[in-house]
Amino acid sequence: MHSAADMTSHLEHRTSILREFVTNRRNVSRAGFNCYFDATLITCRSLWALLGVASNSYKETDLHTAAGTKLSFSGFTEIRKNIAPEVTITEFKSEHELDALPEKREIVKVLAAANKCVAHFADILHHGVNEDELERVAKRLLLELSDRIKIPSAPL
Repeated sequence: MHSAADMTSHLEHRTSILREFVTNRRNVSRAGFNCYFDATLITCRSLWALLGVASNSYKETDLHTAAGTKLSFSGFTEIRKNIAPEVTITEFKSEHELDALPEKREIVKVLAAANKCVAHFADILHHGVNEDELERVAKRLLLELSDRIKIPSAPL
């Protein structure tokens, strides 16, 4: 079981990856940028799942639209049972909730790219996400984490 202290440490580490991409990605070499980009893609995938949003990109053929990517909101129960009960997470429960976010299209593209190009080396090599789209998703994710996760005596 992940304690509140464990979750605080974990989230500080993960959100630092997002913040680093947003603020410093243009101040590094091309290889450094690639590291920032892939690390941010996979971190977004992990943290959106923590908020209840997962994706299946198995049938995805075009990462520029991510139309073949299906969202799922059922995996949160498995994640939640490993986190101490005093940690409050208000997860997304349906696609309708995600529809309210102006970045929804980019979120789906980022999840698909993380699945197809970073987590698995699939037949699609170009991720279809540009740095501005990834920045918008990372910023939205930071806001959602701050709003949706509450850890006693440990503000994010």
